[in-house]
Amino acid sequence: MESTKLSSKGQVIIPKHIRSSYHWEAGQELIVIDTGDGILLKQKAPFVKTSLAEVAGCLKYGGHAKTIDEMNDAIAKGLKAQFHDCTDTNIIVRLLTQDDLSQYKKAYNLLNKYEVFITDTVILETEWVLRFAYDYKVDQIANALIQLLGLPNVHINHPERVAQAIAWHSKGLDFADALHLANSQHCKEFFTFDKKMINAAKRIDKSNVHEPI
Repeated sequence: MESTKLSSKGQVIIPKHIRSSYHWEAGQELIVIDTGDGILLKQKAPFVKTSLAEVAGCLKYGGHAKTIDEMNDAIAKGLKAQFHDCTDTNIIVRLLTQDDLSQYKKAYNLLNKYEVFITDTVILETEWVLRFAYDYKVDQIANALIQLLGLPNVHINHPERVAQAIAWHSKGLDFADALHLANSQHCKEFFTFDKKMINAAKRIDKSNVHEPI
């Protein structure tokens, strides 16, 4: 059990190993909850709460409705450069693009009725499909993902890391690379032979991305 002292200014120091385990850095916003017999600190949700009406069809794709095969082809393009297990993303894509009305309604009903868990790989594949199959721009994809992840019944692993990845992607870092970095912030150095990633990381002030010597 850890203990800490309250300063004259009402400040407390959270032990370093606890901050590290939750990836809390300087400036991290916390919610203070009075439990009745003590204080509970929780990380503030990184995504602003949204409604299904805001998310559904937010991209409103105007071209022909992409087939499932076309979505899978787009995922395959992403897999050429990144090695990740392939999971089905078409429900999320249908919800966002609204390009196939029948499947869109089923996707809408699903997210309207149930608590939904979305894995990091599904988020990654969604970005690939929207980029390679639908030709959406970075800001369009980022805004759609932020709205999707703001739904109160949508749950993901480590939302703060995904939020960071989306923010870095918006600044020019490849989304897959951004996820890699966001999920390895506990490491002092990140090594890669990808010079494009190294240069992009420098532009977002991530100077710990290097090529091994």
